[in-house]
Amino acid sequence: AISQLLFTFATAKDAGSWSVRKLAEFAGLSKSNVAKVERQLVDQGVLVETEDGFRLRDRSKLPEELLRGYELALRPKLLLGRFRSPASEIDEMLVAIRDSLAKDSIRWSITGGPAAYLLQKFYRGLELPIFIESLSDQLRRRLRIIPDKSGPLIFLRSFGSIAFWRESGSFPIAHPWLIYSELMYSSDPRAHEAAEEIKREYLSE
Repeated sequence: AISQLLFTFATAKDAGSWSVRKLAEFAGLSKSNVAKVERQLVDQGVLVETEDGFRLRDRSKLPEELLRGYELALRPKLLLGRFRSPASEIDEMLVAIRDSLAKDSIRWSITGGPAAYLLQKFYRGLELPIFIESLSDQLRRRLRIIPDKSGPLIFLRSFGSIAFWRESGSFPIAHPWLIYSELMYSSDPRAHEAAEEIKREYLSE
């Protein structure tokens, strides 16, 4: 919950002045959870209470806080599973997923290397991490995907509005903070380079 609220403050600069309801919807949390987490973050010195609501005490520490929360708490919680797909190329997988999900109107977005590639044409990586609202057995059968602990297709449960940023090249992509965090989660040094490029172009103040 702390991570989800921190990503909200990172992605929406005016989040500190929002109502608890709006914060809850955006972060994918309950209203009571939002109020509790805000107090925790104030106690930890991450947020400061102001007349208008809350603000981050020090935005320069934000990347470090986000990465720690993403790696240790958020990503393990969101992971729905890794899979193998009949398609061997990432582009083929993406088209198959887009076409299948369009039939059900399920919201989804690309993150990590493939999302970074759509934005910058610099690094694609060998994995396809995707945020998705729900992953039913019926959808898995339609996509013909098979669970595989080292499979290239990674499904993560989306939360709130943060996972849905905008379209790029006719594909929906997650917010750059989530793309950055997924790239930094990778063990590939080139992914870390791509993360710094994303940060420089999209996340600098």
